[in-house]
Amino acid sequence: MNKFTNTGPLYNLIKWSFILLILVDTNRIIADESNSVLRIGGHTDVLFDARRQDAEISFNLMFSEFLQEVGETSTVTIYSDAKSMYNALINKDIDAIFTTPIDLLPHSALVNTDRLFTVVVGKHLRHRYLLLVRVNSKIKDIHDLRNKKLTTSKGHQMGVAYTNALIQTSGLPEIDQFFNNQVQVSTSNTAIIDLFFYKTDSALVTEEAFNVASELNPQIAKQIKAIHRSPPLLLVIVAIRKEISVERVERLASVIKRIHEFPRGKKILSLFRATRVAEVSSKELERASILLKGNLDALNE
Repeated sequence: MNKFTNTGPLYNLIKWSFILLILVDTNRIIADESNSVLRIGGHTDVLFDARRQDAEISFNLMFSEFLQEVGETSTVTIYSDAKSMYNALINKDIDAIFTTPIDLLPHSALVNTDRLFTVVVGKHLRHRYLLLVRVNSKIKDIHDLRNKKLTTSKGHQMGVAYTNALIQTSGLPEIDQFFNNQVQVSTSNTAIIDLFFYKTDSALVTEEAFNVASELNPQIAKQIKAIHRSPPLLLVIVAIRKEISVERVERLASVIKRIHEFPRGKKILSLFRATRVAEVSSKELERASILLKGNLDALNE
C-alpha cells in the first residue's frame, strides 16, 4: 500500500483543491463588498405626518435607485419605536439610521459622528416650533397655559423638549405636571384644526406646518396665533454605524447628498415636503444636549 506523503499526486490534488476553494470564496467576498446591502432603520416617531407602510415602501424605492451608482443595494425597515431600532443597531442588524437628535444622544457612541446628515424640509436646515393658541383666548404666555390642554403630533421630541425648557426657565413645574392633559394626534394639521375648533387649549407644531395650514385655510392665520417661538432646531438626523469603513462611508456620502438629483429621489422627498439631504456637524448633538438642559439663550446665539 502506498503511503500518503506531502509530495505525492494525491496531496497535490487536495492542496490545489483547497487553494481553488479559497480563491472562489475570496472572489465571493470581494463581490459582496462591491455590491453591499445597506441596511437602513428608522422609527415611526420620525415619520411625522407620514404613514409607516407608505414611508417604508417609498424609502426602499428611493434608496434602491441612487445607491446603484456606488454598487450598493438597500433594505429599509421602519421600527415601531426608537428602542427597537437602537436594539437592532446594537446587534448590528442595521448599518444606518434616521432618528431625532435627542434620541441619538445616549447612543452616539454607536455611530460615526463625523459624518451626520439631515433631511431638509422646505428651505431651512433647522426649524422653529410654535406654541399656538386661539386669538380670542385669554392666554398671553406660557404661564397662562398651566393646567390647560396641549395637543402635539408624533415625532416632535425636539418641540416637546423646547416646551419643557420654556416651562422650567419660567420657574414652573415640568411639562408632565404643568399641563392638565397632553394629547398626541396623528398629524400637525390635526393638532391645528383641533385648536381651531376648540378641542384643545394649545397646539405645538413647526412654523412650516402652521404656514402650510394657513395657506390652505386663511382663517387659521386669523384665528390662531403663536405665543412662543423656539430657537431653530434640527428635526431629523441620519447616522451611519461606527464600524462601517471610512471608504464605504465616503462612497455613501457622495450619493446621499445628491438624492434630490435622482428623479425618484426628488419625487419621494417632495412627498415629505423635503427638498434635499444635507450634511451636518456633531454640533447638532451638542445643541440637543443644550436643549435638554434648558439653556434656550445658548441656542439663539
